[in-house]
Amino acid sequence: MAQPQKAASTFRQLFIKPKRKLRSQILIETLTGRAEVPLIYRKDLQQRLEVNKPRKLSMTLDQHWPDIWPTAATFKHSVVPLPIRMGYRRHPIRKAPPAAEANLELMKIPNFLHLTPPHIAQHCNAIKRFCTPFPKELTTIHVNQDSNYLPLSVKYSDFVHQGTSLKDIRSRVVTISLNIGALKLDEHAKDKLRRIAARYMSQDENVLTIVCDRCPTRKQNRDYADYLLTALFFESQRLEPWERRSRKDERRNHFKGSGTEKNLEQRFKAVAPPPTEQMQTFIKKWDEYRNNKETPKSTRQYEEAVRELLGIKKIVAEPEEEPGDELFL
Repeated sequence: MAQPQKAASTFRQLFIKPKRKLRSQILIETLTGRAEVPLIYRKDLQQRLEVNKPRKLSMTLDQHWPDIWPTAATFKHSVVPLPIRMGYRRHPIRKAPPAAEANLELMKIPNFLHLTPPHIAQHCNAIKRFCTPFPKELTTIHVNQDSNYLPLSVKYSDFVHQGTSLKDIRSRVVTISLNIGALKLDEHAKDKLRRIAARYMSQDENVLTIVCDRCPTRKQNRDYADYLLTALFFESQRLEPWERRSRKDERRNHFKGSGTEKNLEQRFKAVAPPPTEQMQTFIKKWDEYRNNKETPKSTRQYEEAVRELLGIKKIVAEPEEEPGDELFL
């Protein structure tokens, strides 16, 4: 039995591309004048066209400066409420230097407006929870007078000046001071270190000072100074065969192994040895007398130490009686 035929469906178009104009088509029509572009006006156009006054004129006296100048930035005359002037005048008495408005001299140099006391206080409060309190034992007096607390110190300087260049050759100089007592070297290493670095050694304070200024940058001078310290430390600990010397080659007279020590040992063999305190005092005075410049004071102190060690009383001359002082009966 034949089935009835179904009605033909309507033709549906297939859109491969969206039924709208692409941006490129709109741009071409706009450039050729075939499309109308609607004009859109901003509501704040009038305010934008007006010339606003500098911000510094509307600032209050109790403003929070870190919010206005939070980080390092180039100088802006419209923000800084300070009557700053900088520049060159041929006759400064007749006419003042240029003002801050559009002043290139103020824009060239670095400023420290981001390091004011409120800035530093805010930064310190922010990192305070990550820091530990400073030791009470390390006071300013101890740090300045005793270099055992901080044996190594590094000094350098930054310079800011008016000119065509921001660089200053003096800023590359690095000075390193080290207390050699903190290195815990033996007598041979200390003596060798003093001989190698004799030009940079302070004999009185026992401090080694190295000044580096040969390299063009500060970092290179600092690295070179660290290299010199490392080389001096390890070279002073080396003992070459030709460095072995006798007692006569020593720069200082040492009590240990001296003839005075041998004589005292022979003297105190039969009797009881002296107290330790007296012996240490005698050794100290002997070292000062033999290794320093002889003075009446050092000679007198050495004499007193010898008398105290050996138990020799000091002879005091009795005053002579005058002829008129006799009693006649």
